[in-house]
Amino acid sequence: GANGSNQMVEGMGRVSIRPNNFYTHYLFLNENNFGGIHFEQREIEDDDENEMTQLFNSGGAEDSSLIVPTVVSGWNIMQYLANDIAQDYFRTIIGRFSKDVFRKQLLIQQQAKNRMTAISPVSVAKNGDEDDSTLSPQE
Repeated sequence: GANGSNQMVEGMGRVSIRPNNFYTHYLFLNENNFGGIHFEQREIEDDDENEMTQLFNSGGAEDSSLIVPTVVSGWNIMQYLANDIAQDYFRTIIGRFSKDVFRKQLLIQQQAKNRMTAISPVSVAKNGDEDDSTLSPQE
């Protein structure tokens, strides 16, 4: 209307969200009890990280842009365990769960990728003189 400059328009506002942390295989109970695999862009610190990083970055990433999968454990509930040994054991079991499942997923993805590269269009074209009626749908 005529008074338009001083009136606020009702409706939906615009929200801009930028993630600053990326996780996978995230276990969540509440904001004080969580764990999972956190992706960080940093240098590799030990041999175990090296293996996971090489599996995750198998796409040929340069060393300067390596994403290191790191186990994060933020379990407040663990403070209620009897002693430090029980707390360390809890942290280890939860961390191994996330890490082992993530590693298995990466290995399965890598095996599937290797199988796909083993079947090339050239090898399919070379077998073109065979009778297609004897082939199963998988072949």
